[in-house]
Amino acid sequence: MIIPVLLFIFYNVPSTPIDISYLLITIFKAMQKIQHISYILILSLLFSCNPQKEKAKYIVNKWLKQRIILPDSINSKQDSLWRVMLDKKFKLLTIIDTSNCTTCRLRLYDWEKYIKDMDSTNSNIAFLFIVHAKDYNAIDLIKKKNKFTYPIFYDYKNKVGKLNTFPKDPRFQTFLLNPKNEIILIGNPIDNKYLWDLYKQTIIDK
Repeated sequence: MIIPVLLFIFYNVPSTPIDISYLLITIFKAMQKIQHISYILILSLLFSCNPQKEKAKYIVNKWLKQRIILPDSINSKQDSLWRVMLDKKFKLLTIIDTSNCTTCRLRLYDWEKYIKDMDSTNSNIAFLFIVHAKDYNAIDLIKKKNKFTYPIFYDYKNKVGKLNTFPKDPRFQTFLLNPKNEIILIGNPIDNKYLWDLYKQTIIDK
């Protein structure tokens, strides 16, 4: 069984340098096609002897299938909407730490395109944008500037962050959660059409 797995991986990974997200996509596809081989073994074979790839391997090993704990209350002003979102079958959770570049981290214009794209095919998914920031007024201004009407949840007390020790790398702070809030995909799809297509296909297949 291991031969088909290796063939799938190496025929789908180009010989030229690629980013971590492309490698993650290849792994997820291999895991979906081959059900009886340990995905940890696949990752070990693919990521050996490369520090950057080893980092991706570690993150996938640690977080895939982990259950994210989401509090019943996020803040008093948004709790009603928050509970509606939690009832959705799938959740695309994005943790936003704005300690560096707020505009860079939000990318609201790009996210709005993805939200519209998903709404046209599936209404049973919630996009959960959770922000813990020093300046929430700056977030409001960016939302207004981008005419972004989808809710962004302000986690004033960092409840979600305290319940879950998320990776610090922003590339790995977006998660697709199943109905049990278990992670089934990891990675920020902004600027990565391959990963976004994988998110959509996974939801459709489920």
